[in-house]
Amino acid sequence: MASRTLLVDPTEDQKKAYMIASDALDTLISHMTVGQPISSAYMAAKNLVMQRNADLSVPANFGFGIGFNYKERALTVSATNETIIEEGMTFHVRIALTGVSKVQARSIVAIGDTIIIQANGPNKVLTAGI
Repeated sequence: MASRTLLVDPTEDQKKAYMIASDALDTLISHMTVGQPISSAYMAAKNLVMQRNADLSVPANFGFGIGFNYKERALTVSATNETIIEEGMTFHVRIALTGVSKVQARSIVAIGDTIIIQANGPNKVLTAGI
């Protein structure tokens, strides 16, 4: 599962928001490390967004674990989830930001990928290249 926002003739605000979302996704993926709580990865990505543009609205979660059920609620990527990340866990991580444009009230950018947590080296992005 992957998600990308297609911007046609984007405004400067939309371009900047998309780049922030892309950087936040990279940060989230890199902070999803074995032995750390899920909340620490969420906070790292949220802090990057807030540092770059505090006017953007950050959702309560940045994705979910994929397991026995497609959406494992116990593995929601949120500020309150203290579940420790383990090797082999699979997540759909997604950054969706609102408040992108001062002109368009319903403007949103979103970007997401499916990853597998690895103990050695970077996490494997299953949807890379899409």
